[in-house]
Amino acid sequence: MIVTCPACNSSNSLDSLVGHEQAREALLLAFNFPVPLAAPFIKYLGLFRSGKRALSFDKVASLLGEVLPIIQSATITRNRQTYSAPIEYWVLGLEKIHTVRDLALPLKTNGLLLTIICDLTERAASKAENAQEQHRAGRTTVATVAAHQPAKLPTRPTEPRQGIPDCVKAALKPNTS
Repeated sequence: MIVTCPACNSSNSLDSLVGHEQAREALLLAFNFPVPLAAPFIKYLGLFRSGKRALSFDKVASLLGEVLPIIQSATITRNRQTYSAPIEYWVLGLEKIHTVRDLALPLKTNGLLLTIICDLTERAASKAENAQEQHRAGRTTVATVAAHQPAKLPTRPTEPRQGIPDCVKAALKPNTS
């Protein structure tokens, strides 16, 4: 069976991919990836490819093998500190890495992605701590401008209103007999 890569349009036999040890390992690791991360991670792997060479299956298997256990455990340990890393942070991190300016390509390790996710965790923890401190101090959102905004009413349906059915009209008419 011939398969075509959606990213680069190269064609290859699925049998040859499964027969190649590192390609088989990369495929098996990819099948274990959470669905929300599959497409963003493929885009991320493109950051490891140099302009002159294709990304080797050894490198793909290595990158996937390094990250998959971290994703499954939902924690990252860096500099002797453990950070929470839910799937949502991975999705945000994969989106954010493409916006980093002066990114030295090709990437060599997953270090930048892990740093971004740790930063997201620290920011969320800081925000939660700040909200808790505001609550302890007795400051609530009651007196804020946002709290005094009028509530948004639901929008009207776009389809025209239907008339009252004849059977209902008949039932509502007073009986004049």
